[in-house]
Amino acid sequence: MRKYFAVLAVIFALAIYCAVQDQHRPIDSAQQGNPQQRNPPRWHILFAWPEGITTWAIILTLLAIAEQARESAKATKAMEGQVKAQLEALRPRLTVGFEGAQFPPMHEGRPVRVVSKIINTGGTPDYHVTVESWIEFLPMPFAEFTAAAVYHKGDSFPVYPTQPIIYPVYLGRRLTQPEIAAVFARTHCVCLRMRLSYESFGDPKFCDFVFGVEPDGVATLKGDAN
Repeated sequence: MRKYFAVLAVIFALAIYCAVQDQHRPIDSAQQGNPQQRNPPRWHILFAWPEGITTWAIILTLLAIAEQARESAKATKAMEGQVKAQLEALRPRLTVGFEGAQFPPMHEGRPVRVVSKIINTGGTPDYHVTVESWIEFLPMPFAEFTAAAVYHKGDSFPVYPTQPIIYPVYLGRRLTQPEIAAVFARTHCVCLRMRLSYESFGDPKFCDFVFGVEPDGVATLKGDAN
């Protein structure tokens, strides 16, 4: 707004100058015995009183309104950014963890079961979480699941913040002794893919991870989320 006050001050000074010139011009013409007044320069009309000043007042008023509208738009955009940041902080945000050691029971000859946890690290619950899982014994490094992978898709369920949901995934068989030896040699492992689909304030979200069960823990092999 300061620039408009500066322009207004310049216009006001020019208006005073033109007013003084208008007062002197008839006197000068009379003293010179010239009945015809000298025509003022063309720009004079822009600062003459009252026509020129009225025009500039309208122009400056419109410029001030435009400036105020621009500042209001900036404030609205900043507020929208703050609201978006707050919603992002509060929205449901799901990920996958694991409950306890996974390989020792397989090593003991028990049927293969990977006990995962569906965790909501966001600030609000999600009431419609759908889980898809793939599990298969595969060579390393991981490439992709095959048609032999055990696939499962369950019904949707709610997940609340700070209240993880235990979600076991079953291979449907035991590991053989050669397979157990391959896990220790790190040439093979039980691979698990978990894809979680859910909504965040009406927007579809997902997280999709591939894990490998190793002798000393669970490694993340691939991951994607939005």
